[in-house]
Amino acid sequence: MSILSSQASDASDASVTPMAPAVEAGHILSSSTSSYSVLEFIGEGCFGRVVRCQKLETKEVVAVKILKDIHDIEGTEKELSMLEHISVLNPDHTNVVKFFEWFDHMGQTCLAV
Repeated sequence: MSILSSQASDASDASVTPMAPAVEAGHILSSSTSSYSVLEFIGEGCFGRVVRCQKLETKEVVAVKILKDIHDIEGTEKELSMLEHISVLNPDHTNVVKFFEWFDHMGQTCLAV
């Protein structure tokens, strides 16, 4: 089963593109294990927006990438797979980003790194 299969929409719905809810400073992004307070917008690229957040439980500052299009499930799964593979490496010694988790926020896939 695909890790994003619960988010995939029916192909007959392809003509309907729902508007993604705006994420702004002060908003809270919640996963099943953590909550993140959005501090500021960092940037935007082809695949998503990045916001600087503070993990409420630990006060740690993290980046959260909010993916734009969940219909590109193959690309999203490749990115998640890559992040899960490098998450076992020590980021202090291997110069790679630390992957915390992925979660759904109001229909948008979020990657906390």
